[in-house]
Amino acid sequence: MYSVPVKCETHGGFGEMQGMLLFDGQRLLLQYQTADSVLGVLRSNPRQVELSLDSLLDARYGAGWFWLAPNIQLRLSDFNALAQLPSADGGRLQLSVRWADRRDARRLIDGLSSVLSERRYAMLNEQITRMTSSHPLGEARVSGRVSVPPPPPRAESER
Repeated sequence: MYSVPVKCETHGGFGEMQGMLLFDGQRLLLQYQTADSVLGVLRSNPRQVELSLDSLLDARYGAGWFWLAPNIQLRLSDFNALAQLPSADGGRLQLSVRWADRRDARRLIDGLSSVLSERRYAMLNEQITRMTSSHPLGEARVSGRVSVPPPPPRAESER
């Protein structure tokens, strides 16, 4: 299991979201709590949002300005999951990572990217199988094992 402490600004800079991003190979969870950024006294109850891997379009690790501000960027297609987060903007969620946790963040994103790639590969193979099974030539056309008749003989006048 991968876990990384993350944080980001909320409510136009007047609030801050702190939490943990967890990935166990099957699920991506964001556990967080919001607080005011002035005194840090007003805190919300801890919450947990599961971000579906099917709705995750992209996951990236960014080194930030002069490699001093590492961050994790997630792009999602599920508006319901994003609506639960106070800091998501336009289908994107950018989470800041402390300098000391940058290696853990990179490992989490590498593991997540690997799983996403495997899922996309399996989905494409399934689509190809469905497409070739509905075609009259089926697998033979895709694999190149179609027997093509030889061209007709040329007439004497064409030679």
